[in-house]
Amino acid sequence: GFGVISGLTAVGVLLKIPEPECKRSQWNGQFLGLIKKALRDINFIKLISFGVAWAFATAIAAPFYAVFMIQNLSLSFSLIALLGILAGITSLLTLSSWGIISDRFGNKLVLLISGLMTGFLPFLWLLARPQNYAILPFIHLVGGIFGAGVTLANFNIVLKLTPEEDRPVYLALFAAPT
Repeated sequence: GFGVISGLTAVGVLLKIPEPECKRSQWNGQFLGLIKKALRDINFIKLISFGVAWAFATAIAAPFYAVFMIQNLSLSFSLIALLGILAGITSLLTLSSWGIISDRFGNKLVLLISGLMTGFLPFLWLLARPQNYAILPFIHLVGGIFGAGVTLANFNIVLKLTPEEDRPVYLALFAAPT
C-alpha cells in the first residue's frame, strides 16, 4: 500500500515538472542514420564498452553475494533485503555530494575513484564470517556510496558526449547493452 501511494505521489509530482522543448535532429526520421552517427563516435563507443564491461562484472558477481550470505552466513532473506535497502538509501543520500565533486573535479575522476573503490568491495567480503557480521553493513554502505558515484559519472559523461539534438538515440544506445 505504501509503495502504491508513493508511486502515485511521484507521478503527481512528475506531471507538475515542466519539460523543456527538445531540439530536433537534422536526421528527421532517419533512425538508422542516427544510430550510424552515434556508432562512429569513438569516445561514445569507448563509453559503451566501459558500461558493458561494468554491467557484465557486476551482473556476474552480484548473485553470489546473496548466495554467500544465505549459505555461509545463514542470513535471512529479510536481513539481506535490509542490507540492500541500506545500500540504496546510502546511494540516494550521497548522489548530491558526488554531483558537487563531479562539478568541481570532473566526471572522469569521479568514475575512476568510484570504480576503483567499488572494485575493492570483493576483498571486503573476505572479512565476512559468521563471527563478523558487523562488516556487512559497512560493505553495503561503501557499495552504496561508490556505486552512486559510478552511476552519476557514467550518466554525466553520456550527457556531455552526446549532441543535444540526438541525445535520445545516444541514451538508448548506451542503456540497451548496459
